[in-house]
Amino acid sequence: MTATSTHRRGLTMTAMVIVATLLAAILVLAMNDRASAQSGPQGTCSGDVTVTFGSEYFGLGDFGNRLMSSTPQSRTYDLPSPMPAGTWDVTAVSYDGYTGRDSISPQTQEQWYTEFLAADGTVLATSGTSADIEDSVIEAEWAGSLGSVTLAAEATTIRTVHVAPGAASVNSVRPTCIGASLQATTPELSTISVTIQHTDASSSTLTLTCGTEEQSATGRLVQLLLDDIEGPQRCEITYPTDAVCAVVVSPTEATTETITNGIAVTVPEATDVEVTITCRAADTAVTTTTLPDATATTTTTVATGNGTATTTTTVATNTGAGGTGGGAATTTTTIATQVQGQVETAPTAQAQPGTPTFTG
Repeated sequence: MTATSTHRRGLTMTAMVIVATLLAAILVLAMNDRASAQSGPQGTCSGDVTVTFGSEYFGLGDFGNRLMSSTPQSRTYDLPSPMPAGTWDVTAVSYDGYTGRDSISPQTQEQWYTEFLAADGTVLATSGTSADIEDSVIEAEWAGSLGSVTLAAEATTIRTVHVAPGAASVNSVRPTCIGASLQATTPELSTISVTIQHTDASSSTLTLTCGTEEQSATGRLVQLLLDDIEGPQRCEITYPTDAVCAVVVSPTEATTETITNGIAVTVPEATDVEVTITCRAADTAVTTTTLPDATATTTTTVATGNGTATTTTTVATNTGAGGTGGGAATTTTTIATQVQGQVETAPTAQAQPGTPTFTG
């Protein structure tokens, strides 16, 4: 081999090394540019309560929020404010992104769910599961609903949990945030019906007032009704108190109290209350007047002629206002006897008083 050939061969090898080095540098730069061009997690959550997990960076670092199928399988976070009891709609965002992810597949279990915990650590509710993240791309993100949860008590912390413990490590996922919105509750409403009926020919005005709602009517038979009452609600029922009325309230959970010219009824939540009032006119006052007994009349008989006996019957009579009546009848019998021209008369009995009564 000539010196010239050897020199040329050396130049060729040097050129190849230079080219390879340049290609490697270009590849590294391209990969770095590609990595630096990644956006990292972008989704946000909204609601009455929101929690953002960890840091929003691209890469395989932990960043305070990565869940693994091995360890850590779950993470616990304090809520910024307690979630009161009620039904909540939950949304979430999850992410995964790092250099080389686009060449790793399948990754079909990059999923997680959330547990809502009371202050003592009791799990109050568990959300639905997030959807899987797109494969064969360098980074991917999912945003959507985790369904709704109903809390029986106040929640103070939440826990994110990987859906597939023991799955391949490529199924790691990074929960980004959750948002929870309290559903508006529709109160269970109550009704109150009031009936007043007179057993005689009289009538009255009945008034029913619950808050700002009022109804009134007059008659011998009147029925009033108010519905859509948010209990507990205090309702006042007024009617004339110059009548004699009996009031029946059903059910007994509806408490009552006496007010001027009527009663007040407290209507419980989600309860239909019936009030029945039966009235009659008040009794008319009765006056009884007792007159004094009349004085009985007595008669003295003087014998004449041959002394024939004379009989006189006298009935005592009241003459006062209010009627007649009187004492018992008195019979006086006189036997005439001539004694030296005089007649002896038997004593005359006094009339016995009666007991007349009179109605005025």
